[in-house]
Amino acid sequence: MSSGSNMPRKRSSIDMISNLPEEVIVEILQYLPIREAVGTSKLSRRWRYQWMGIHELKFNDATAIVQGQITTNLANFINNVLLLHNRPITRFEVCSLRSSLSSDVDRWLLVLSRNLLQHLTLSLGNLTQTPYCVPSSLFSCQYLKTLELDNCVLALPPQFKGFKFLTGLTLKRVHTDIRALERLVKNSTLQSLNLVDCTLSGLCICARNHTQCHVWATYESINFHHTSKLEKGGLSINFQDTSDVLANLCQFPSTPSLKIIEIHALPPTFVQGEHFWNTQLHQKEAIFQNLQVVNFNGFRGMHHELRLVKFFLENARVLQSISIKWMAKDFQNEDAYRSLAYFRRASPKARMIC
Repeated sequence: MSSGSNMPRKRSSIDMISNLPEEVIVEILQYLPIREAVGTSKLSRRWRYQWMGIHELKFNDATAIVQGQITTNLANFINNVLLLHNRPITRFEVCSLRSSLSSDVDRWLLVLSRNLLQHLTLSLGNLTQTPYCVPSSLFSCQYLKTLELDNCVLALPPQFKGFKFLTGLTLKRVHTDIRALERLVKNSTLQSLNLVDCTLSGLCICARNHTQCHVWATYESINFHHTSKLEKGGLSINFQDTSDVLANLCQFPSTPSLKIIEIHALPPTFVQGEHFWNTQLHQKEAIFQNLQVVNFNGFRGMHHELRLVKFFLENARVLQSISIKWMAKDFQNEDAYRSLAYFRRASPKARMIC
């Protein structure tokens, strides 16, 4: 009787991963945390330089932590990676709650400005820490396609003429002015603009190529123009000011592509009367004729917010859904739910998601 089928199989000694093509190995390493990717250099001579093929470098506070212990200084680790890395870097991200990295970031940006950097994210410190002042070397990164800055001071050099290839810009808690913002996107083909917790005055946005624009910021006035390609928009609305509600909801009169709008409600001090909702706002009923999705954040179930939801339901003829995120469970009440359920709907497909 043959027992060949019952014989234990010998384990293969062939290293399948190491025999993969170099570009495949680099692609695999790209999905690992940067510390683990660099750590593969200890495996063998074959692996010593493989991690250097990674074009996207992403760092955060967890990079310096191994098994719950801080094993190295984050700045020193990034310094060593940039010192050894000798290939193009297309993406560079640093997200840290430590504001002490400022001088190191200056050096990193100087190195990256001589590279082919296309995507940059800097998020440094928290609300209680001094914002990071972006150095002039940033503006030498002429191949930038996306730029994300958090807790920074942004001052443009006089000779700067804009990022030619910039398609995405996100500024969060960034201290700058309108003129600097306009120059930043000048001559670009910007498609996505996100402003979060920025204080701006007289904001005028030319959205000629924009498909997405969110303004979660404090502003005295805002004006959009050339918005024919805009598909997704978001605004913070101050419901304590009647003119602010009307002005901001009427920012999209010529946006035939607008399908999604997100609203963040700021705390009100008084409620608009029925006259405002029944006359002034309903005169603009054609604004959202192609609107499909509404996301409402910070909902309190108050009268003015319910009236706004009713406005969307009654006038958005192709609306598919309104998603409501309550400010807190304490604000949820049966009367608000009942009102939302009984509002008339212009679109038979419209549904409420609470």
